[in-house]
Amino acid sequence: MNLKEYVKMALRTESVRPFDNTDHGRRASRLVHAALGIDSECAELAISTTEANHLEELGDLCWYLAILADEFGFNLEVPKDSPATWGGISDQAKRVWFYNAPANATLIQESACSLLGYVDREAKWGLGVSLDLVLESNIRKLRTRFPDKFTDQAAQVRDVEAEAKALVG
Repeated sequence: MNLKEYVKMALRTESVRPFDNTDHGRRASRLVHAALGIDSECAELAISTTEANHLEELGDLCWYLAILADEFGFNLEVPKDSPATWGGISDQAKRVWFYNAPANATLIQESACSLLGYVDREAKWGLGVSLDLVLESNIRKLRTRFPDKFTDQAAQVRDVEAEAKALVG
């Protein structure tokens, strides 16, 4: 699966709730959602105890990166050789929401692609799988959880067993 296809497929499950009815409110909402999601998924990844859970958390990180790629109009790409530095995403979310400042789209892109590079390396070295498998597994899980599109009900009442089965195909 290529990353452009992944972004399109992942976004059908996004819940967009703008802070207000302005372009800035929509952008801030999506950026804050992605930043908080990345933070929580990194925490879950750090304490994952099984390969299946590790795979799930890597895929969930990619889902939040898809939001950023869509909102800021860039293609997700695995950098050739880059350290994992993605703190710029949270900093930009803070600046956009709390300081009403414009987002630095270049910094967000660099940070998002850096994090994708981390996901790629962690998949290969930690799990012995490809990034493609991470993306495909995530889409299978999302299709199980949200067969048509995002709903509050499906987000709140999960069939964790069915999602786990979908992850492994």
